[in-house]
Amino acid sequence: MRRRPAPPLALVLVLVAALAAGGCGDGEDDARSAEPAGVLSVDQIEDILLPVGATVGDATVNRKAGINFIDDRRASPESCQPLSSIIKLEPHPVHSDRVEASPRWFSPYGDVQVLTYADDDAAKVFAAVDRAIDDCANGFAAELIRRYVVLDVVRDTAPALGDEALAFRLRTHEIDEEEPIDEHEYRVLVRDGQHLLSWRTAGLEDDGAVEARALLAAFVDAQWQRYAERG
Repeated sequence: MRRRPAPPLALVLVLVAALAAGGCGDGEDDARSAEPAGVLSVDQIEDILLPVGATVGDATVNRKAGINFIDDRRASPESCQPLSSIIKLEPHPVHSDRVEASPRWFSPYGDVQVLTYADDDAAKVFAAVDRAIDDCANGFAAELIRRYVVLDVVRDTAPALGDEALAFRLRTHEIDEEEPIDEHEYRVLVRDGQHLLSWRTAGLEDDGAVEARALLAAFVDAQWQRYAERG
């Protein structure tokens, strides 16, 4: 029986070095390299969002909420889902995070989400929201712990930000209340390349609506400035 000759020692050392370099990277580096090109990292999104304690009009950024229970809102019909929760839409973001802002009292309040997508997925989500504003203008039902009804959806003037932007408002109240109180919700959605910034403010009754609009304007200005100045 013939024996195969042993490889030269130098060749063995080269092979071992190549395997160590190519196959033994740490998991963090592997995960990072596997992410789609152009997306924001988790740390980048955290740096972009307004910091806790920052003031927005009369409100204060009071906590970093991450994935909020509000993301579980479900619309009926399903075609109106883009107006209930962006993060539940397909395609899903690669990363997303949010902060909230509120004054000393409950109303008005608001939040902003930064979402980053692969390829042209951000444009697809933006288009879905844009279509739903008109398709669901006469209202729809939704559910989050309790059932509520969106009475109407009205398009607003969008700010001149990013590659494309839209704005709209909803008037809602809970179905199960004997004398439902209208909640006025205002939204702005901006797409900038592969990223979306989604603002939402809400206030109760007519006075709350005025305050919610003012909070939205201050929130958009403050958060967009921080986003535009990112490194």
